[in-house]
Amino acid sequence: MNLKNFYDVALKYYNLHDKSLSSFIEYLEILEKIGIDIPASKIKNVNAVRLMTIHAVKGLEFDKVIVSNLADKRFPIERTHNEPLIPKILNPDIKIYLEKNKIDEDDSEAIKEYEKKTLMLEERRLCYVAFTRAKKDLILTFARSYNGDEDSTQASVFLEEIDYKENKDVSLIKDDEEKCTMFAPCSMFDQHKDLLKKQLIESLDTDDFKTLMSRLLTYYSVRKGKLKIIR
Repeated sequence: MNLKNFYDVALKYYNLHDKSLSSFIEYLEILEKIGIDIPASKIKNVNAVRLMTIHAVKGLEFDKVIVSNLADKRFPIERTHNEPLIPKILNPDIKIYLEKNKIDEDDSEAIKEYEKKTLMLEERRLCYVAFTRAKKDLILTFARSYNGDEDSTQASVFLEEIDYKENKDVSLIKDDEEKCTMFAPCSMFDQHKDLLKKQLIESLDTDDFKTLMSRLLTYYSVRKGKLKIIR
């Protein structure tokens, strides 16, 4: 339900305002700064796993906390501010920075550098909030690949900052176990399986026994997940 609430907010912003991710994230940050909260759904089962944003867990504590997506360019997120919701010249923080450092307001490179540092500080603050919500166990995760290329992911700078490979308080686990073999409806797997099934049925009256058996075994192997589908 929380995801549904968030989806509705994102869809409304997409339809009425802007279609870029960076603009939507900035919109959420502005809502937070002016004290407007997006209502969360009510919890029906206290023993359920609670899926929450970092902003939503401020002030709360849990025995076990899982923080996901701690990968380079994902947390901290890589974003640009080419079209900010509030014009940069109206941002009081930028104005103070320019005046204090005697920088011309047309110096776009200096403004970009300031924004980059400010965003990193904000992301680091959020990371600290997430880490400190755990009373007993803190689990930090990132996928080894987000694009299909094995071991292509770099760890987040925040993991490097806590020296996650050598830190005596951190247990580093590289997980190779297949956790789930379920596929989403209309996934590439389902489409391929349906195609094989259709070809098998259509060939019943035309192909010889050997070809039919080959088609049947291929379909059965894919259905059982014993054949890997390669794009």
